Amino acid sequence: MAGLTGGVEISVFLSTDNIPNNGNETLLGTNTVGFNAFNAAGIAAQAFTLPLPAIVTAGTYFLIVQVSPTNYCDQNYQNNTLVGPEIQVTGEPSGAYCGAQGNFPWHDWIAGVSVANMANGSGKSPYSDFSSLTATLALNTSAPVVLTAGYSWTGYDEFWKIWIDYNQDGMFDAADELVFQQFMAKPADGTPNASVFSSFNVPATAQTGTTRMRVAMKRFGAQGPSPCEHFDFGEVEDYSVHIVSSFQMEDARARSSAAIFAPGFDLFPNPAGADVFLKIPEETEIVSVKIFDQNGQLKLERLSEKTDQSLLNISLNGFQNGVYWVQAGFDTGAVVCKKLVVIH
Repeated sequence: MAGLTGGVEISVFLSTDNIPNNGNETLLGTNTVGFNAFNAAGIAAQAFTLPLPAIVTAGTYFLIVQVSPTNYCDQNYQNNTLVGPEIQVTGEPSGAYCGAQGNFPWHDWIAGVSVANMANGSGKSPYSDFSSLTATLALNTSAPVVLTAGYSWTGYDEFWKIWIDYNQDGMFDAADELVFQQFMAKPADGTPNASVFSSFNVPATAQTGTTRMRVAMKRFGAQGPSPCEHFDFGEVEDYSVHIVSSFQMEDARARSSAAIFAPGFDLFPNPAGADVFLKIPEETEIVSVKIFDQNGQLKLERLSEKTDQSLLNISLNGFQNGVYWVQAGFDTGAVVCKKLVVIH
């Protein structure tokens, strides 16, 4: 590999045979090694951590390593492919998902994610694994979504996307797995957080069981982030979702958490004037009520609403005419958001 300038890119493949470049390879990962990493003997050691893609099944494979110049104007290289020994893949793959992160989340980050009956607040981090937190979804239902961005001072335009691995193949590549995307215009400087409120539909073709959900927020992204992207500004968070055929087929605890999807919860009148009433499902209690304006600013918060009544009265005194979002949290852990129009 004489004559290389700048550095080299190392690509590692898993192949069903020992013949390079014949279409039977699966790329495990790549890494770049600068020329200054080589010692006087022309050797550079490089450590790789390579997750096994979910599409790889048990069997016999060959490890193939290929080295290419980072300066593609320099094509004077030979013997750049090495076929390693046979390796055995046993059992089912771990289904490790591709990496993704926002490289600089310190000025704008994901401050909160609420999907169906799961809600989580978080701080600044390039990537966070919250896969221990699970939202319960049912086929052919609509899941409410509240996504909140945090800002250190300056507001920025953001682009949100959510993917769910509906076919449970360890990737977010199916046509229906991008379940939500929305641009959010920058709030005024000094705004600590801003939210988007929406929902998405769970398709009837989704595979039931527990799978992965990925939430990404990217600054300035005209097209938004991709599921495996390392982008400059923003953040990525992973969660789990448990998909069921219907809420009626789940156990009592799951049905209780999903009570908000039944017609038992509602707001009226809507549009509202002086007051709005929250209709509470039977055998549930509201533990928090929050009302946000369209910019995601919290306008009202009431906690621990313990009542035996099926209606909760909220005064709208001081609310200007406009569109708001009412977020109710229940003792079951469920969270629901509904649009409210105020007209005095």
